[in-house]
Amino acid sequence: SNLKLGVFALTHYDAVGTYCAMNANMYEKGKEMSGHLHDILVTKYPAHLSGTFFQYLYMMPMFNAVRCGKWDEIIATPEPDTERHYARLLDNFGKGLALVKRANTIGARQKLEQLQALMKDSALRIRNLPFNSAIQSAVIAEAILKGELLFAEGNTDAAIHSLEDAVSLEDKLIYREPKEWPIPARHFLGARLLQLKRAAKAEQ
Repeated sequence: SNLKLGVFALTHYDAVGTYCAMNANMYEKGKEMSGHLHDILVTKYPAHLSGTFFQYLYMMPMFNAVRCGKWDEIIATPEPDTERHYARLLDNFGKGLALVKRANTIGARQKLEQLQALMKDSALRIRNLPFNSAIQSAVIAEAILKGELLFAEGNTDAAIHSLEDAVSLEDKLIYREPKEWPIPARHFLGARLLQLKRAAKAEQ
């Protein structure tokens, strides 16, 4: 065939497929599709990895692992290249969450601080027209990780407030496929409310 597909077309199938797989807890399928997506970007379109949206797609294997609770796998994953600031920010989110789940709150706080430092990058504020800017997802990542860490430290009121902020921030995103924040903040909030025996609030 003489059909020549651009980078958006070549990445879209695997990106949407990964999103669907991981939200159905189909870890192996999500790993396969996100791995293929990662390889396409690294081998065929490395120049595009200067852009935040493609760094997000590059990090889909991490999101798949977070969604399916593969904490040790996340911790063992090598860090992205230093110039890929948004990818490193997302890596800090995933590893911070994994460290919370492994009861390493000191390590998790270090990851949160590293994430927050990377949020200062002005490139994150450039909007991927006609959709969102990376900073809009970065603040969701920050709020979820902060909330999960605070909950693990026993500061439940502040934790719930942070997770509620994450839900509000996620609701403000312009919809695209795949979503630019693929893990529902409501799931984190609902789980913590249930732990606090606040089932009626969690149901909302």
